[in-house]
Amino acid sequence: MHDRTGLTGTPPVAVRLVTARLRLAPLAIADAAELAAVTDHPIITGRIDFLSSPFGPAQARALIESAPGFHGIRLAADGQLIGLLGAHRGPTDGGGSAIEIGYWIGPAFQRCGYAREALTAMLRALHGEIVFAECHPANIPSWSLLRAVGFEPTGRAGKREGRERLSYVPPA
Repeated sequence: MHDRTGLTGTPPVAVRLVTARLRLAPLAIADAAELAAVTDHPIITGRIDFLSSPFGPAQARALIESAPGFHGIRLAADGQLIGLLGAHRGPTDGGGSAIEIGYWIGPAFQRCGYAREALTAMLRALHGEIVFAECHPANIPSWSLLRAVGFEPTGRAGKREGRERLSYVPPA
């Protein structure tokens, strides 16, 4: 069974992480209203092909139920949900497995370094894993962030239209 995310049935990556400013933990159905509030904006729904617009609590519940591995990004100070980071394990062409990373941050919290902080923490937690991301090259902020934290373009198209695949190259 596949949904629009393409992630249904993938084994979950579920971790709890704490950084200087953030807490990351797997999303639960109880988080649906908060997730809808932070996601329902054209800046987000216009860039992520599996998100509908409008994106309400029903769509948020369906997303959370569709694929374990979606983590809420919360401010450590007050627990406010500010974004999402997905980490989903799937098969590779060579018969192994890799983890796909994806994320978004609510517009009011963008350009504050939260995505970088959350992504860096998740990459540390996934030490030793093969990790990749898909990004549309025209999404300059996301493309730049992925490159800054160690992702390299592979020259291969992603499975989602218009996206390119980038692979994480851990620092030596």
